[in-house]
Amino acid sequence: KEAHVLRSLILAGMTALAIASIAAAPVVARPPIALGLSNAASTDMAAVDAFSASMGVAPATWTLWSSWGDRGGQAECSEGVGSCAFPRAAADGLRERGVTPLVYWQPTDPADPGAGRYERYRTIIEGRHDHYIRAWARSARDSGRPVIVRFAHEMNGTWFPWSLTNFDNTPGRYRDA
Repeated sequence: KEAHVLRSLILAGMTALAIASIAAAPVVARPPIALGLSNAASTDMAAVDAFSASMGVAPATWTLWSSWGDRGGQAECSEGVGSCAFPRAAADGLRERGVTPLVYWQPTDPADPGAGRYERYRTIIEGRHDHYIRAWARSARDSGRPVIVRFAHEMNGTWFPWSLTNFDNTPGRYRDA
C-alpha cells in the first residue's frame, strides 16, 4: 500500500511539474492556415467572387491550368488561344482579389497526349521547348506578382500522360526537366 501511495505522489508531482512547465512556456504565434481552391471554372472571376462570398473570405490560392500543347489549333502558342500561354488575364483578376495564382503547368497536348511531344521529359531536357518555356516564364515574371507553378503535377501516378509510367520518363528525367 505504501508503494502505491508513493507512486501516486510521484506521478502527481510529475504531472504538476509538467503542467507548470506548459503554463510557463511562451505562447508562440502559429502561422495562419492558407485555403486554396481548384475549380473547373478556374478563369471565371465570378466563380472566385461567389466562392469568396459564400466562405466570407477569399482563398489564398486559386488554381489555373496551362497545357503546353493546347494551342487552339494554331502552330504557335498565343495568349488568349487555348491554354498554353501564361494565364495573364486570370492571374491579374485573382491578384485584384488578393488571391495568389497557382498554375498547374501541364506538359501535354490535350488533343493528342499519346504523341509524347510534350509529355516525354527527354524532349524538355533536349531543349525542344526552350522557346516556349522562356516565353511563358517571361510572361509570368512580367505579371509583376508572385505565382506558384506546379509543373507536371502527380507525375508519380499513372493517370497523366506525363506520368513516370509513360514513354521513357524516369524520376531523374523529371528532375532534369
